Amino acid sequence: MIRAAELRAVTTEYHQIKTAIGVFKEQYHAIPGDMPNASSFWGLAHTNYNTCRTMVKTIATCNGDGDGVFDTGSFMEPYLAFQQLANAGLIAGSYVGTTGPAHVTNDHVIGYNVPASKLTGAGWDLYDGCWGSTYCYTEAEVGLFGQVLQFGSKAGVHQRLLGRPLSTEEVWNIDQKIDDGLPHSGLALVVGDTACTTDATKTAYDLDETARQCGIVFRHLF
Repeated sequence: MIRAAELRAVTTEYHQIKTAIGVFKEQYHAIPGDMPNASSFWGLAHTNYNTCRTMVKTIATCNGDGDGVFDTGSFMEPYLAFQQLANAGLIAGSYVGTTGPAHVTNDHVIGYNVPASKLTGAGWDLYDGCWGSTYCYTEAEVGLFGQVLQFGSKAGVHQRLLGRPLSTEEVWNIDQKIDDGLPHSGLALVVGDTACTTDATKTAYDLDETARQCGIVFRHLF
């Protein structure tokens, strides 16, 4: 029953984050993190471009480059996105707008710089590319410069949320509620090589596979 409640929360959290991004874009005429005048609303954390993006922030933030995508790397825009969504009162929590405590690129700390899920050990991430080289959707498949909202868990130190905390049936269930119930089409895409699907082309979910070895990404956020 606890697991079932946590899984229902995943669907709710997806809708909340997607809605928050849409409201932010309508209200501020920019996507969070990428917003070129964010400091006009919440203050500038530091005047030096590089220092601002690597420092821990509270309310004061950094400006994005305004190119319409969540730039990763030195731009830190996915981290800034969650900080600015929280600043705007559109998501719960408080986020530091940069990498983990050691300031190592791609170091995610759930509840610190990315939101936690009610599913134990899992969280949410915005990303402008693929979700790991071995189970990666191409930019053409994902669309909109490869940007996705991804759901996963920590796989190790200094990594994005590369862990796959869901069974095939659990991903299928989420996909049915949000999308078309197919692993390789629509808004929701399964992550997990061929382990979660019946074949390499991901035409159907392998529903008799019970191991928790799947993740999920959501595309077309705005």
